[in-house]
Amino acid sequence: MSTQQNTPKKDDLPKGNTPSTATATPPSTKPAPLGNLKPTPPIEITEAEKARLEAFKKEAQVEDTLNDIEELTKLYKSYTKIDNTLEQISAFSFGAEEEEYHGASIVIYDSNRKSFETKNPRLVLALIEAFKVILKTRKVELSDEIRKVSISR
Repeated sequence: MSTQQNTPKKDDLPKGNTPSTATATPPSTKPAPLGNLKPTPPIEITEAEKARLEAFKKEAQVEDTLNDIEELTKLYKSYTKIDNTLEQISAFSFGAEEEEYHGASIVIYDSNRKSFETKNPRLVLALIEAFKVILKTRKVELSDEIRKVSISR
């Protein structure tokens, strides 16, 4: 028995398509013609579906409003806390001659309960003034943030 390969002879192939030169033709990139396609009719929405859609929209609006109120509440709490702290610090009095007042002190504690205390009136006054500047700056920032929040309706 002889073994023959099923290779087509050169004469059996169409001209220009020999096994070594045959190439695949890429698919056409042109869109298919639309032909006689008709537009899709609009989808009919029932009254019940319209009512459900409106209820969903209102629910989303309520959630947005509640989120805005929650954000305003947080900002308001921060604002009032800073305002109260600022009032307390501003109420400190060191007498007419603050430079000579030696009864004031500041104590700072760290997380390990180590402390730093100073009774130096200049340092105490400088720290209080620095606190006031920081608190006033944050108060203005919170005021701006509060103004930017708009309640969704």
